[in-house]
Amino acid sequence: PRSRGLGDVYKRQLADAETVESSRRALIGDAAVLAEGLGEVDRALAAWRRRIESDAGDLRALEHLIELLGSEQRWPELIEALSARREQAIPQNQKRSDLIRIASIYENDLEQSEQALASWVAVKEQYGEDPETVAALSRLMTNLEQWGDLTSLLEGSNAQQVAYLADQFANLGNAYQRSLGDNARAIECYRRALTVDVGHAGAQEGLKHLLEVPELRNEVAEALVHSMKSSGNRIGLLDIVEARLAGSDDERKHAEILREAADIAEAETEDATQALGFVTRLFPLTARDRVLEDRMLRLASSA
Repeated sequence: PRSRGLGDVYKRQLADAETVESSRRALIGDAAVLAEGLGEVDRALAAWRRRIESDAGDLRALEHLIELLGSEQRWPELIEALSARREQAIPQNQKRSDLIRIASIYENDLEQSEQALASWVAVKEQYGEDPETVAALSRLMTNLEQWGDLTSLLEGSNAQQVAYLADQFANLGNAYQRSLGDNARAIECYRRALTVDVGHAGAQEGLKHLLEVPELRNEVAEALVHSMKSSGNRIGLLDIVEARLAGSDDERKHAEILREAADIAEAETEDATQALGFVTRLFPLTARDRVLEDRMLRLASSA
């Protein structure tokens, strides 16, 4: 029949058109690769974009476009290309990786923390929480001083994620202190680690190193005291007695520190000699105190 003959003609014409279009796209791709090899970046980008205009799902063109934009550090255009790829039929893990890369570009290359945070929130909402996501959200919420959101995030995190986050803050504090020489940011990071894990050993150790800086000694000592007392590590206070004394000129505070240290040394470490040393230094700072005198005699007989 005539209608069947016409149908066959249309099918052949469609096949021919598809072949022509495929050949055209292949030629454009070859031209783009050649332009890349010659260092003609703009021509290469234009060619890959022509292919994508004719087929938004052209993953090969998108891959080349993304790689080229990344090497040229064209960050806004790279974000557009990554977003375009995420709209295509690609595996979920690739979509997640592209979204994380977008977040990284906003944070590290464009220094746009709010957009970076929005991207990480999208990661959390679309793919769930993991230690990497919690750490990134916490870091950005801290930078933006979104304390309410940070508290809510930590309250909903499991113990493993919280431990990972505390480690990340402590490591960041170490980097600021040892590599960048930014002690103020280091203290802030150690404080964040201790907010997450009040007795975090790495953060405490980092703060102890900063006790050697005279102008920071009082601030750092107070942070350590709060951490140690809150975590039940009263014995650790004995290690920072001298730094606490050096950080203050207040005799009443000195007396308080020495009395506390003597109590810990006598009752908790059962070191009469150390306790006697603290009491002996405490004695000149107090009014005549018969109880303190008796204590000195008792400790002296035990030391």
